[in-house]
Amino acid sequence: MVRCTARGLQLPMQLAFRQTARSLQVSKLTRCSYLLRKHLGCAKLRHQLPGSSCGVRSPSYATTCHAADAGDTGEQQSRNEPQDEMLRTIAVNGEVVVTVVNAHNLINNAVSRHFTAPTASAALGRCLTGTLLMATFRGEGETVQVQFKGDGPLQSMTCIGDHEGNVRGFVGDPQANPPVRADGKLNVGGAIGRGVLTVVRTLPMLDPYSGMVPITSGEVAEDLAVYLRDSEQSNSALGLGVSIYKDGTVQSAGGFYVQVLPLVSDSTLDNLERNLTGLPAVTELFNTGKSPQEITEMILEGIGCSPGAQSVEPQYGPCECNNIRARMLRAVAAIPPDEIEDLLQEQGKVQVRCEFCCLTVDFDRSDLAQLLA
Repeated sequence: MVRCTARGLQLPMQLAFRQTARSLQVSKLTRCSYLLRKHLGCAKLRHQLPGSSCGVRSPSYATTCHAADAGDTGEQQSRNEPQDEMLRTIAVNGEVVVTVVNAHNLINNAVSRHFTAPTASAALGRCLTGTLLMATFRGEGETVQVQFKGDGPLQSMTCIGDHEGNVRGFVGDPQANPPVRADGKLNVGGAIGRGVLTVVRTLPMLDPYSGMVPITSGEVAEDLAVYLRDSEQSNSALGLGVSIYKDGTVQSAGGFYVQVLPLVSDSTLDNLERNLTGLPAVTELFNTGKSPQEITEMILEGIGCSPGAQSVEPQYGPCECNNIRARMLRAVAAIPPDEIEDLLQEQGKVQVRCEFCCLTVDFDRSDLAQLLA
């Protein structure tokens, strides 16, 4: 079996305003930074890594889940399947952009593909959701790749998202499930550990831009928050959350991304500070049935939402057969022809497994004829 790997990163829940160099706003943005949920995070970006990968194992998972609070593990209540939706809204005054995503089905898809233990599910879900928020509604053909490499049992986490609302990811050890924290929450930070966070943004016809920063907490969102603040140097708040049932399935998953545009007024910042400070936890919002539209209205209360919001249904992948075969064929094309020939003689085929989609593709001699010519 041919194995190829791609690199990237992850992110969970939390908020934090990034400060710009504009001196008139520094003190207010510092306040916003603090108010946005418990921790700040940091990260940069700069260089792109390969996009396809294969050869990851698919371990079985016996459903054992530690009890945790609403931010991590929910009680098995009525399982209404919410419709996944990502909504991008501009404030009526044009000073703020709010993107909110309900990614329940997408994260459940990822968890079932990778057979992840509860803590690994929470970590991967945070990463996928954060990557979605950072990648969707960007420029045509733009992709964002996030990768955590830590010394915890999870080992690494990689997610890649595009401008159309597609995202995929994987973790180094899907069975990573350290004991819960003292407060009863799933120990995502302990699963990731300390190490390096890498974020890569790739645009067509331009060199990829990447940044690397130390993992400060392993809670994903905290680490991403500092990246957003320091690397892109614009004011924003990021909130992510994943709630897991005791049987290992996803109760809710989603998040929001608030971007403050240049020349924002003090009154708008005051409203945002007040609204975000009083906002319930992300998992609580989705567990109680709030829609992306309703969450957007809560964030922009006193500011107002302009009509014509952009909406897309986020998807895990792309993992369609034709797409997978094309990606895997490009991976095989990187192998020297003589090695391809050796594999065909030994096995009668070249087998490639996608780490992101957990699917295996077989290529016979006729499929690879052009590569061997």
